[in-house]
Order: sequence, then C-alpha cells, then structure tokens
Amino acid sequence: MAKKKVVMILLEGPSDAAALWKYFKNFFSDDKVVIKTLYTDITSQKGVYPNTIKAKIGHKINDELRRSKLNKLDLMSVIHVVDLDGAFIPDTAIKLDETADAFIYEDDGIHYKDVNTVVSRNIQKKQNIETLYKNTSGICGGVIYHVYYMSCNLEHVLHNLRQVAAEDKERLAYEFAARYEEDLPGFLRYMRESEFSVCSNYLGSWEFITKDLRSLQRYTNIGLCFAN
Repeated sequence: MAKKKVVMILLEGPSDAAALWKYFKNFFSDDKVVIKTLYTDITSQKGVYPNTIKAKIGHKINDELRRSKLNKLDLMSVIHVVDLDGAFIPDTAIKLDETADAFIYEDDGIHYKDVNTVVSRNIQKKQNIETLYKNTSGICGGVIYHVYYMSCNLEHVLHNLRQVAAEDKERLAYEFAARYEEDLPGFLRYMRESEFSVCSNYLGSWEFITKDLRSLQRYTNIGLCFAN
C-alpha cells in the first residue's frame, strides 16, 4: 500500500482547531491530516515582518514535522488559515474610542483608544499577509503552501458574531463541529456556496477581500481548500 501523503493545517488557536479539524480530516480522508495550532496570530506577532514571515512559518512547519516524526518529503501541502481582523481597511476607518481597552470591530471600522496602535498593527499584518498570498514560494524549502482567510474572524464567519468573549469561543467552536458532524456535504456547501463564500479563484479571492472595508465584513475563501 502506498504511503499516505500529509496535508498540514496551520490554525491560529484552539477554537479554530476544535471547529474545523474534523472537517479537514473527513475531506482529506485519503491523506494523513496533521493539525498544527500556532496559539498566536503569526502575521501580527511582534518582530515578524515581510522579510521574516516565511522563515517563521517554515520553523513552525518543521517543528510539527519533527513532533509528528514526519519528513518534509511526506508533505503534500500546507494550508494556513488566518483571521483578517480588518487589517486592510483604510486608516480613515480607524476610530478613536478612549473607553475601548481592546480592538472593537464594527461595520464602520475598528474602534480603539489609540489609533496609532491600530494603524501600526494593520500595516504589519497587511504586509505579512500580502507576502504570503502573492508569492507562496520559498516556505520551508519549497513546500506547497496557501493561506486562506476568515473575515473578520472565525466566529464572524461561522456564527455571524464579531465580538466573542474568550470564555464563549470554545463552546461556539464545538457547536459548529457538531453542526455537520455526519454531513460533510452540508459543511462543504456552507463553505463553498454561502453568501459570504469567496470561491472564484485563489488570487481573485484575495483581491476581493483587500478592498474597502471587506476585511471587516463577513467573508471567507476557505471553501477553496475543499475544491473537488
């Protein structure tokens, strides 16, 4: 029997893994699926910029290969899912709110007590994401890598909720995992054919989401991961 190829899924947090891992495993049932939870938004992490982002992701891939006792030659592809968090909105849509101790994502923009902090975060995150989706070569010695988005974040796409308390994230993730527990086709329809699905083509889906306020609005191109 031929050895199974490996699909590695990079996810930002445990709620992403709880909500999605089963669907990835079921869809890629003919291959070995490895889920790597990063426990961070690597695209806005301190010290990570366009000249280091690919190396940083390569280190994460190699760490998981070692942990899973796999070889890079076993890798068929790497799928990386990121939250956009409004990173591509114009600076004019960043609103001063002196009472906001955390970023608040609304239809009209991002509200926070320090506008410059949001501007700096957005520049870093935007530049890193552009580096990843515009040129996927050079990651971990040339593995097949693609990055996909949830906008504004995971709960926004899966539950139409932008602001979710930390204590509610796990509950919502398991609710979604159970929604299509025995219905992979239903999950695929939800991701590919909903009004928020941006599944024309890979680069086109990124060109779409980077315009205007769309990175704050409810969209995802993750359905492209599950193309037949």
